[in-house]
Parts: sequence; structure tokens; C-alpha cells
Amino acid sequence: MKNLFRGYYRPSEAEFEELWKNAIISFDANALLQFYAYTSETRELFFSAMDKLQAQLWLTHQAAFEYQKNRIKTIVEQLDHYKAIDQKLGDFGNSLKELLDKRRRHSMLNPDELQSSFARTLDDLRRKIVDAKTNHPEDLNNDELRTKLDRYFEKSVGSPYDEKTHAEKIKEAMERLGKGIRPGVTDTKKGNERAAGDVIIWFQLIDKAKSDKKPTIFVTEENKDDWWQKIDKNIVGPHPQLVQEFAETTGQQVWFYQNDQFIEFATKHIEALSDKESSVEAATREVREVRQEVTERRAQMKDWEERMRALIPQLGQDHAILEAQKATLANKSIIKFLEYVKTQSHNADIEAVRAALRQVERDPSMVTMQALRQFLDRMRDEQRHNRNLGESDEASPGDTANDE
Repeated sequence: MKNLFRGYYRPSEAEFEELWKNAIISFDANALLQFYAYTSETRELFFSAMDKLQAQLWLTHQAAFEYQKNRIKTIVEQLDHYKAIDQKLGDFGNSLKELLDKRRRHSMLNPDELQSSFARTLDDLRRKIVDAKTNHPEDLNNDELRTKLDRYFEKSVGSPYDEKTHAEKIKEAMERLGKGIRPGVTDTKKGNERAAGDVIIWFQLIDKAKSDKKPTIFVTEENKDDWWQKIDKNIVGPHPQLVQEFAETTGQQVWFYQNDQFIEFATKHIEALSDKESSVEAATREVREVRQEVTERRAQMKDWEERMRALIPQLGQDHAILEAQKATLANKSIIKFLEYVKTQSHNADIEAVRAALRQVERDPSMVTMQALRQFLDRMRDEQRHNRNLGESDEASPGDTANDE
């Protein structure tokens, strides 16, 4: 029965040993991008594992493309932390000064002395922030992490589909998503190309396993039900449908890991890494903390996006809606954003929204800025998708619509 229902069986210890010895090991873009948030110690642990697994490493073309596409945005997010912390320190300093100014008459407290002491501490903290930013290993012009990854994957990235095959794969992907077949079903609102990204990665993993006749380990930081089987929101393993499809299509085993699981099991299965076990606990804890931060940030971004999406189309009809919404919006940059869009109510198109975005660029809130950028991206994708649909409807019977 096991051979018929591979998706419902966890590999045995012997099978895991064989998997780690012979499998193609492929990373998702999000797994590599999260390296930018890890400390140097945790990165080095990953690099130690990748050094030993060099001959097995391989990237799908789609994952490599998504890494390159999102790399700069990820670096900017990291650099924004310095600005956000400095802004918070400044805000705290101003609040303390205001409080001490109101408490000048006190029998035991000397406001000037306290203010002077805090100013020295604040200067010291800001110097440390400047030093950390100066020594940050990546910026837009000098990305040490990408240089390292280039070495690992220099000759280990899959080829892209040709134009015809790509169009066919996109069509197949959208048909799968329409039927609710994993992966990618939670991304169907993104538009054809973006919604199909996970499916294209999946197709390319299958192609490689069939070509090389080898099993596959896939490392991803996705947390969605698309990829995983969950019980009470806890991941218990790869989704059985995907493991089953992979086995039936390729005749090979597939297993998924998140970054913390990958480094934990790598040190377990690779004898040369046994001396790294003492570092694993701290590294896996850090990886999980970073994942939690990313999950919370995405939830906030989704909330802001839904608020903006619901509000903007109505601004030209009823400005009272703006006032009602403002009471529930805690972030000051969102208020600025909505105030600006209010003045553009007769022309609340994509350009007006972009202008609004420029108005809040100085705000240190990374969540807000990411929500705005994501919102703009989706608006642009929807406009492009609607425009393509219109052109397709107007095409003569002899024309062929471009799926891309």
C-alpha cells in the first residue's frame, strides 16, 4: 500500500539518510532572501552545510529569478532598520524632554542633569547605529551575500523555458490553480504571472528530478497550506498531494524543509558537520524568530492593503468615509497617505497613488512602506491584466493573445 500512497508516509531513517546523500538540494527564493536577516554566525552555519553539499545544490530558474528580483527590496528593508531605530530614539528623547519640562519643580529630580545624562547616552547609541550601518555586509552596490551565493550556484541554475513552453506552462499552471491544485492556490489574486510563480518552481523541480533520476530536497520559507500539511496550524510535513504527485510523475522521493529544519537535519546527517551541533540551537531559534517577524509584518501589510483598497475608490464620492477611517488608522504615514489621496479624489488613479507614496517616503515605518509598495504593485498588475483582457477581446479570430 505504501507504494500507492507515498504522500501519506514519512520517509524512514534509512530513506532520510539516502535522501541526504543523493538528493538534489534546491532552495526557494524566500529561503535565500531570509539569509539577509540572519547574523553572521547563523549565515556561516548555513555556508558550512552548503560547502559540504556543494555538488548537490541546484536552483530552479524561477527561484533564481525571484531572488534577483526581490534582492534589492530585501536589502533596503534591512537598511531601513537603522533609520527606524534612530527615529524611535529621537522620538523618545523628545518625549523625555517634554516630560521633564513639565516636571521642573521637584524636590529630588534635576531635569537638566537627567536631560544631559540621557543626551550622552543617546549620542552613544546613535554612534553604535552609525557604526553598525557602516559595517553592514550588504548595500545596494556591494552585496557580499550574493557574491557568496553566486559561488555556490555558479553552474547550478536551471535553464528558463523557451517562449512557447513558458506560455504553455503558464496556461497549465492557471488551469491547475482554477481546480484548486497545489501549490499556488493562495496566490490566485496576484494575476497570471505572479500567481503561477510557485507552480513554475514546482514544474522545474519535477523536470530536474525526472532528468537526473534523483530524489529532491526543497528548502522553502513558505508557511502557506499550499506546500505543507498542517494540524492546528502546525506544520507536520510536506503536503501529501505534492509528495504523491512528485512520486507518480518522477518515480522519486521529495521532502521539504524550512531553513531551521534544514540546518538542524544537515548537521545530523552530514558527519563532517557534527562539530557544529552546539551552534544549531541558537541558529534555529534565530531563524524561527526572523520567520515570526516576517509573518507578522505580512499580516500588517495585508491589513493596511485591505484598508486602502476599500477606501480609495470611494474617496471621490464621500470624504466623510475618510474621517471615519482615520479613527482606526494608527500609523501616521497612512494618515498622510489618505489625506493626500483625498486631495486627488478627481484623479485617484495609479499616478496619484504613486505621488502619495512619495509623500510618505521619509516615514521610518517599514511595514507601512512595504504595504504601500505592495499595494501599488498589485494595482499595476491588475491594470495590466485588465488591459490584456481587453486587447484579447478586441483581437480578430486570426490573432493570438500573448499569455505573458
